[in-house]
Amino acid sequence: MIKTARYNMWNFLPLSIIIQFTKIANVAWLCVMILNSFPQIRVNSPLVVAIVLGIIIFIGVLKEGITDYARHKLDAKVNNTPVKKIGNMDENDAKHVVDTKLMDVKVGDILYLEDKQIIPADCIVLQTTNETGAGDEGFIQTAQLDGERNLKPKLPIKKAQDQIKDFLAKKVDIEVISEGPNPNLYGFEGQLSITNKATGKKDGYGLSLPNFIPRGAIVCNCKMLGVVVYTGKDSKIILNQGHYKYKYSSIEKTMNKIFGFQLFQVFALCLIFTLCNNGFVKENENSPQYAISPDNAAGVVGFSFFSFFLMLMRLVPLDLIINTEVGKIVVSKMIEADAEMLKVDEGEMIPCRVQSMQLPEELGCVNHIFCDKTGTLTKNQLEFRGISFKGNLSQGHDYQKILQGVYAKNSIVAELLFKCFVICHDVIPMTVKGKTVMSGTSQDELIVIEVAEQSLYFTLIKRDSELIVLKDNQDGSMINIEVLKTFEFSSERKMMSVVCMMNGKQYAFVKGADTSMEPRCINLDQGDKMTLDDLDDFAEQGLRTLVYGYKEMPTMTPDQVEDLTMEDVECDMTMLGVTGVEDLLQDDVQKCIVDFKEGGCKVWILTGDKGATANQIGISCGVLSVKREIVQIDEIDEKTDASQWKGKDILISGQVITQILEEREQGKNKYMD
Repeated sequence: MIKTARYNMWNFLPLSIIIQFTKIANVAWLCVMILNSFPQIRVNSPLVVAIVLGIIIFIGVLKEGITDYARHKLDAKVNNTPVKKIGNMDENDAKHVVDTKLMDVKVGDILYLEDKQIIPADCIVLQTTNETGAGDEGFIQTAQLDGERNLKPKLPIKKAQDQIKDFLAKKVDIEVISEGPNPNLYGFEGQLSITNKATGKKDGYGLSLPNFIPRGAIVCNCKMLGVVVYTGKDSKIILNQGHYKYKYSSIEKTMNKIFGFQLFQVFALCLIFTLCNNGFVKENENSPQYAISPDNAAGVVGFSFFSFFLMLMRLVPLDLIINTEVGKIVVSKMIEADAEMLKVDEGEMIPCRVQSMQLPEELGCVNHIFCDKTGTLTKNQLEFRGISFKGNLSQGHDYQKILQGVYAKNSIVAELLFKCFVICHDVIPMTVKGKTVMSGTSQDELIVIEVAEQSLYFTLIKRDSELIVLKDNQDGSMINIEVLKTFEFSSERKMMSVVCMMNGKQYAFVKGADTSMEPRCINLDQGDKMTLDDLDDFAEQGLRTLVYGYKEMPTMTPDQVEDLTMEDVECDMTMLGVTGVEDLLQDDVQKCIVDFKEGGCKVWILTGDKGATANQIGISCGVLSVKREIVQIDEIDEKTDASQWKGKDILISGQVITQILEEREQGKNKYMD
């Protein structure tokens, strides 16, 4: 069961009232009410003070109640989400699907997950299927977890997938041992064992992140069977939310300081007035006109302190507290009712939802905005804009015109380049509703494969871990390419490579960023240098760029292939060419960022692009201005004068940011001002 609500019917009143008395002003006025109950020092009726204080407490409790009631409604909606789980096989050897609710899902249940379904619990993949039957891998989208809309492949343990029917028929036992619940979305370790009941044989298999599907992700282009390993408060998405802590807005913190200072003033004045009163009493205690009894003089002085306190507490403005609390409720409801805050998702109108009524005024206190580029400023919708090989450049906004420029050169290099497009990638062709669609984790790969399909060169027909099938677009013949080894893309080396067998020969096809590829390419001729110049032009236009290369490998045995390292493959390559693709900006993104900047916000954008591309993207989206000087900082040292950066737009490398933060940890704040 999922529970994000903070209170229940038994603890709501006491806990919400206690929270109200964490505010200094409320505690002070509670003291005023108590003191007014003593007739000797009473200034106002304690009932009047109690009514005013009660109104303040009531508004605060009401605000907490409204917010928590919304959480209870959301929890109920989530917990009652329909879920399908697998029971035992029936006598017709068919899976018995049981309808249940998310709140009833337990660790060890086998869930039946359909296409486009939100995964209700953290699971281990046991089986994936698509329209053609059982598949090697399925796909999920984790946009609700990390904001990434790219599809991520997930793999079942092959032995478990092959024996799922035997497991459901209770012929074999499947046991999963996992690590304890933890919030790490990017790591998982466990063990899956399969025991044959007839023979007693037990086989064990290691589990890792590719076998794990988290709650909140969406199943894409397939169906899955998954065994639940974490559910409810133990699921990773809930653990990442952390423990509840009452949040105070900056205005509340400031008001607490102001009220604290005012109380200090009140106590100081009370002390001064009391001392003065004490002197007056001593001077006039024998005077008949004041009728002060010598035995009661000390009591008169003591009571006078509290009398002064009650009179001077009028300096603490109760109306400010009431106005602030009411204002938070009104502003929160106005935000939720604002038509311009509506989101349209697949035809459904989704209103803005205020998660906490404590913090709406914080929107007006934002002075720094940090955001990612891909998928935030951009739509993550790519358009192919250009290609260059051996100095032959073809670019534009129409695929066919770009391809016509490629055909005009009639180059064997162009054929190898397009072959690299359809070999060096992670894309899987899938059949969905009778149509072939490409599923993959990278939009860059999808767009170049789409361009290759529209060309006269190759179309990707099938791809798995061992075989790639291509269709020659000119004669329709099929080309089988055996995959020998794959080195996946990593952010450290910024490259990907595939070793394959083609026409009886072994080749390595490689792609990556120019900073990684150029040093590893050999025998660069004048045409290759012109191609690199074209790549710089692509970057200055704000396009995302990739460099492609290949080399013929010596004939190797399977054992030799298994021993290959990235260093053996990704070196001494022949450059094939470069591509430039445009990641389209979100609608009105420039106006939005300019409005932020005019409102006094400093906007920082994080991007993995090279400097020239980042510069152009920054100008296009309004983060950088052509009217201001743009300073590009690629390195710093002891002689660097950071004062020269003030008042200018800054383009700074990740390496420099890391260096600055490391120096800050050492107590050096030279650049932080």
